[in-house]
Amino acid sequence: MVKKKILSILLAVVLAVSAALPAFGASYTPDVEVTAEAVYLVSLDTGRVVYEKNADKQMVPASLTKLMTIILAMENIDDIDNTTITAKREVIYDQFYGMNISHAGIVPGEELTVRNLIYCMLLNSANEAAAMVADYMGDGDNAKFAEMMNEKAKEIGCTNTHFVNAHGLYDEDQYSTAHDMALIAEYAMNLPGFMDMASTSTYTLPATNMRDEYTLYQTNMMLRPGEEEYYEYARGIKTGSLDEAGRCVISTATKDGYSYLIVVMGAPYRNEDGTLISPNQAMMQAKELFEWAFDTFSIKTLVESGKEIGQVPVELSSDTDVVKLTTGSKFTFLVPNDVEASSVQYVFDVPESLEAPVQKGDKVGTVTLMLADEAIGTMDVYAASTVNRSTWLFILDSIKNIFTSTVFRIILIVLLLLIALYVALLIIRNHNRKKYRSVRRRRRM
Repeated sequence: MVKKKILSILLAVVLAVSAALPAFGASYTPDVEVTAEAVYLVSLDTGRVVYEKNADKQMVPASLTKLMTIILAMENIDDIDNTTITAKREVIYDQFYGMNISHAGIVPGEELTVRNLIYCMLLNSANEAAAMVADYMGDGDNAKFAEMMNEKAKEIGCTNTHFVNAHGLYDEDQYSTAHDMALIAEYAMNLPGFMDMASTSTYTLPATNMRDEYTLYQTNMMLRPGEEEYYEYARGIKTGSLDEAGRCVISTATKDGYSYLIVVMGAPYRNEDGTLISPNQAMMQAKELFEWAFDTFSIKTLVESGKEIGQVPVELSSDTDVVKLTTGSKFTFLVPNDVEASSVQYVFDVPESLEAPVQKGDKVGTVTLMLADEAIGTMDVYAASTVNRSTWLFILDSIKNIFTSTVFRIILIVLLLLIALYVALLIIRNHNRKKYRSVRRRRRM
């Protein structure tokens, strides 16, 4: 349990750092018709957002909600392979009775391990499986489990998410955003074993105390060969569908060494006559946006290590008036394929001038790299060479500094005032002497 808590904290810190990175590229418009209400497409290699649409708009998360239920189960239940939960009728039947929802056919009294319940949630999007986990972890109190979900969401960094149930069926008080769901998905991806489960296209549940073995089929058609939505580079993660939510999907894809995560929410769900739109538009748009990203962006070295990128004036040297500035390491960034290193502009934060001596490798300041009027990173800059100090220039400068210093000016003013006072006293003294002599002369007369 302690190890899982430590991992939980580390994952939250990683996500907080990645969330703070600039979202360069978010303004690029893909050559794809995006009819989904909200989309968030981010590079898993760099943390850079390459496309977003209404990423912070409150949306109905539908069964994407189950990701949070799975996170809590994996982090708080020590042994998901040997911890068994028994299905209660009031948990798996009563709250879902008469509803046309996704399920795994679990029956009252059936005993399943937590791992198998997670498979039910990931593949079949089984609502009763999520309800069983929530009932078990919340000690029979769904509100208590929802509170755990919301606390975890805040820990991960979600700022616009609120849960009231573990399965994702519609509730007006349950909402999230494409951006927040991406944070939740990235967190889940880092849990040991999660992605293997989330990327499984079929899974056979072993026989239980109530029935024979049973095969689960992935609702994410991007993972199922032969389907129109199938995408060979996709892995995971979760689907969701509700009339109030539209079609939703979270998926990753890796191709040619590049990896992306996408969240699509609110894609068209039904035709005007009420029939389901086929193929699944969330998955189709995810697939098209993945291909656009793979075709459009690449990681390029925009600044080479040791590159001279500017100079700053240097004083007290008889050898040179400037010292050149160099980078300490190279800078790589995910950019459109047509962007070259020459497109980068530099905004320096360095002193107006330096005083010798300056040693090669001394940190001088920083430079912000700008691309299309957007800051894409900051680098330290260093002196490219050693600049020695001239002794005579140093002495002259020291003398000048003495004469121009505030202390010297105060002393000079005080001296001048003292001299003026002394002169004034002398004048008064001489005046009094003359007056005294004049009086003495008159008395003699």
